[in-house]
Amino acid sequence: MNTLKKLLYIIFGLSISALSVWYLNQQASLKQVLPELWKIPIWSLLLAILFVLMSFVARVVRWRLIATAFTTNPNSVTFSKTLSILSISYLYNNVLFFRVGDIYRAYQANKIFSISFTHAAGSMIYERALDLFVILIYLFLACMYLQVDIIGWFPQWLLLFAIALATTIVWVPGLLLPIANGCLNLLSKTFPLLKNKLSHAQTSLKLFCTLVSSNKLKGILFFHSLLIWFFELLLFFTIAASVQDITHRSSMLLAMPVSSLTTLIPSAPGYIGTFDLAITQTMSHFGNSSLASASVAIAIHFILWTSVTLIGLIFLLKQNAINFLPSKK
Repeated sequence: MNTLKKLLYIIFGLSISALSVWYLNQQASLKQVLPELWKIPIWSLLLAILFVLMSFVARVVRWRLIATAFTTNPNSVTFSKTLSILSISYLYNNVLFFRVGDIYRAYQANKIFSISFTHAAGSMIYERALDLFVILIYLFLACMYLQVDIIGWFPQWLLLFAIALATTIVWVPGLLLPIANGCLNLLSKTFPLLKNKLSHAQTSLKLFCTLVSSNKLKGILFFHSLLIWFFELLLFFTIAASVQDITHRSSMLLAMPVSSLTTLIPSAPGYIGTFDLAITQTMSHFGNSSLASASVAIAIHFILWTSVTLIGLIFLLKQNAINFLPSKK
């Protein structure tokens, strides 16, 4: 991506976030939201943070399982190292553009766990496919329970395509291998200088499909993915329960998956504006006041962003402190 494209991407993301914040402010004045946030009890905040931490631990365990399957040295994939890498990568993603945290994670996985960049990237794609698959399940169940016309909320073709793609990647990734190989072969003919690298990518892709073919591993990863998003759902309900003006708390069943899907939309780092607007609009749709809905949305976003970012900052400072310590001779 050249400099101009990077600049345009940044401008586009910032514009989407700015428009979202502006529209959110039209629905509920942000000046009125702040006093509402101070009314949230401390016990609710502490419980919400606990659910964030439990969700994050489940993410660490899940990625450790994936990394262990991909490395040639499973003993190197310890919980503490996985926690450190994942925490710092989330920190970078929360404050920087271009998913810099993912690049950092792939680099560290290669350096510490001896996982190739291709496999590291594949593990993150597989991880996101798991998340998408589980979120779509929660979305479907929420729509069934709340009797919401799901097709009225999302284009039918887009929803079906997302479900089909996520299901294929999670459960039968080998079906996509011929398509991927065809694309790589086409690129190899178009760019002969990249032939060796693309050939290596084909080999790595085939090995990736083999490594994730274990039904037992897929079942365990799926279970952890359910836990991750269940804890996040508990976070949503905890904050909603602490705001007295929320009359339809069941709307959180839909607010969680809908807001999670909006993270796919280009925006400023940390999904500023888009995430909050999705929660507010979903809750308002069920009759909750815009002010109360916006208060819940901003509280949830603040807890999620702050908790994960602080964890990453702690590990980053620890890592830098270790690097500055004089080596023992």
